[in-house]
Amino acid sequence: MLLAKIVATKLAAMDIKYKLIVKEQVGFRNFEECVAKATTLYEIAKRRKIKNLQTWICFVEYSKVYDRVLHMALIHKLWSIAVRTGDDISERSEYHCGVRQGCPASPILFDPYINDIFPDVLVVEILGIHDRIPGLLFSDDTVVLADSAESLQTSLDAISAWSDAWERAVNASKCAIMAINCDDAVEMTLQRQTTRTADNYTYLGYIMNSKWDVLGTIRNNKLKAQEALYSAYGFLNRSNVLTALKIKFKNSALLPIGCYRGETFGMSEARCHPIQTVMDQATRLVAKVGKSAAMERIREELGITSVFLHTSIAHERAYIKWLASKTLIFDHIKDPIKV
Repeated sequence: MLLAKIVATKLAAMDIKYKLIVKEQVGFRNFEECVAKATTLYEIAKRRKIKNLQTWICFVEYSKVYDRVLHMALIHKLWSIAVRTGDDISERSEYHCGVRQGCPASPILFDPYINDIFPDVLVVEILGIHDRIPGLLFSDDTVVLADSAESLQTSLDAISAWSDAWERAVNASKCAIMAINCDDAVEMTLQRQTTRTADNYTYLGYIMNSKWDVLGTIRNNKLKAQEALYSAYGFLNRSNVLTALKIKFKNSALLPIGCYRGETFGMSEARCHPIQTVMDQATRLVAKVGKSAAMERIREELGITSVFLHTSIAHERAYIKWLASKTLIFDHIKDPIKV
């Protein structure tokens, strides 16, 4: 494990110095984060929608990602390995395929493996940005972008050819096509399997919908926050629990659930209001007050952050951090669209 960690650290440093990994890839790279990739996808399609352009999206997922890595495609040879059991080691066994689950080197080894998935995929225009891109990557979670149904099928054929060449099996049940600002999606094939169309898709934990707004995420966050509140109702309603402990629980557990992906829907009290109603229910339980209480004053006295403030801080944090990103989110921040 120690040797693997050393190798992974050196590979990550080489990537930063020589830009080995494509800009479309965010997965397991230093200082990059999941929310940035989801925000990039949202921003790309939103910009195109503002200009009344069609955007066709295919979400591609592979099965047994680490288990089916071909060693000859990644390195020339991998020596036999042995597993320690107490003071002894097991018999040697040949390890012909896959990278180990839980190994520190596996993520950074997989990124170069999938690095060449896009060269034969058609590119799309991004409003306000000079570069055209074929799609996005978060480790193996692949998003293929196109400006027409025909172009998307052509790109999917290229993805199928790459997958067949490197013996990658697409998990068809988790793949989906979404059409933004265009007519109903049509059936397409990926690796000889029909890919379903969808009006909603969960990408990296975020709810994407064909209308391409944030309402789906807000509704989902509200529902998750309500479920968490009901689970914690007995704790928050107990009189023998310190108020300070209840506040700590609310700020550290309930609020992050409601504000998940706040980077995209923050900076708007109207958008935050549905989630704030759930947070106010929890605050009333903590403060032992009724619905007529002045919630803003109670939040101030108890030191409870509002959803609007929490998501606005997240928005500002992301804006500052992503200016140093090595991926496409930097280009979107540097060159905002002018409507």
